[in-house]
Amino acid sequence: MIYSEKLEETKDFYCRLLGFQVEFDSDWFVNLAGGANGELELGVQRYDHELIPPAFRAIAKGVSLALEVEDVEAVYSKFQDRADLVARIADEEYGQRHFMCVDPNGVLVDVGMPIEPSDAFKAEYLDNE
Repeated sequence: MIYSEKLEETKDFYCRLLGFQVEFDSDWFVNLAGGANGELELGVQRYDHELIPPAFRAIAKGVSLALEVEDVEAVYSKFQDRADLVARIADEEYGQRHFMCVDPNGVLVDVGMPIEPSDAFKAEYLDNE
């Protein structure tokens, strides 16, 4: 659940750029489904809604989401010239190809797919198991 004051912008970001579909849409709550089989759900709720206990009525901050996709290059192609791209696509030695973007609420989104870990990483961390 992301608490937000930007429901429409957030819905557009996750649907248009990251392939989620709208399951429910109201003026205070949006439920999105994503993933290859729609197995991921993401809620976006107005931060000041009465259902949220008063002490927690705040816009999301200090949160990141990690999304695994089947084709990170295809998703990345939508972000290459956008201001919300904060880390270009790269291969990590631990076995991930990913990039990072930021949603309309300031939530960091790490989008990636698994790749083969480097030989050095496997030797240090995986071969010792």
